Amino acid sequence: MTGTRTSLEALRRRLQHDGLFTASHQTSLLIVDVLLAIPRIVTQPSLEEAQSAVSRAVQTILATTEQIPPWNHFTQQQLHLQKVRDEQLFMMSLDSRIDQRLLETVSS
Repeated sequence: MTGTRTSLEALRRRLQHDGLFTASHQTSLLIVDVLLAIPRIVTQPSLEEAQSAVSRAVQTILATTEQIPPWNHFTQQQLHLQKVRDEQLFMMSLDSRIDQRLLETVSS
């Protein structure tokens, strides 16, 4: 979960513009050409294409997270909890059988 959050936050930070035109050591995430043709401003790729690319990146991050298997300690913890539940059910069943036999003995 932390890795997913970190990846999405990094993507958000790279997409946000802080208003300062400083040299960055990061490579460009999106390269857009802007054509100023009065009265229009044309971008290549279009805004929709850029949004689509960002959406695909987010979906890829989320899909990758789903493909990562749970950590071993989580699996071990789940197995331990299941074992404890099974033991509790067995003890309840055993208590029920003992109670049933006592009732049969008393009734006889």
